[in-house]
Amino acid sequence: MMPYFVLVLLWIIWCAVHSLLISDKITSFLKKQLGYRYKYYRLLYNTISIITIIPVIYYSRSVRYEPVFKWDSYMIIFRVIIIFVAFLLFYLGAKQYSFSKFIGIYQVKTGHTGGKLITDKELNISGILKYIRHPWYTGALFIIWARDIYLSVILENLVITIYIIIGTYLEEQKLVYEFGESYKKYRKQVSMFITLKWLKKNNG
Repeated sequence: MMPYFVLVLLWIIWCAVHSLLISDKITSFLKKQLGYRYKYYRLLYNTISIITIIPVIYYSRSVRYEPVFKWDSYMIIFRVIIIFVAFLLFYLGAKQYSFSKFIGIYQVKTGHTGGKLITDKELNISGILKYIRHPWYTGALFIIWARDIYLSVILENLVITIYIIIGTYLEEQKLVYEFGESYKKYRKQVSMFITLKWLKKNNG
């Protein structure tokens, strides 16, 4: 059981550090300390996230033993559908968000360091955002659960899923602070990850 304990611990540490480095307290402190150089922070943050997740993924793959579930036979069709929907969500989300801002290139070029992934001052509820509030997070959840399932994969998927859900709620608090009543109204009308409210509205 020790390898699984280490695996969960590594993922928890990565998620905690990943969140800490983008928290309001840390970013506000760094913005004051770095001045104009803070425009490089988002790019550096993503670079650090990628570099530090590599050993975690490598260790994860080293503790995969007997599979609990494999996408064999006709189940492969469902796996392909899930992955297709995930990448469709990434694509549709990218049409509403600023991918260059997500990466950090936008900040380097313009010097603007706001936290939003959209560049408009108004709340954007067009495109895929009319149906779900967080298409990229939904896509990420689909991707991680579309893998062949080992005990190690179940454990890390649970950690990542909990991390995404908690992170989404924290992000939404920032959006409520930024957009106020307009975001609260939007949140009541549109579901977070799955199009349940849209389906209920159109089939009720």
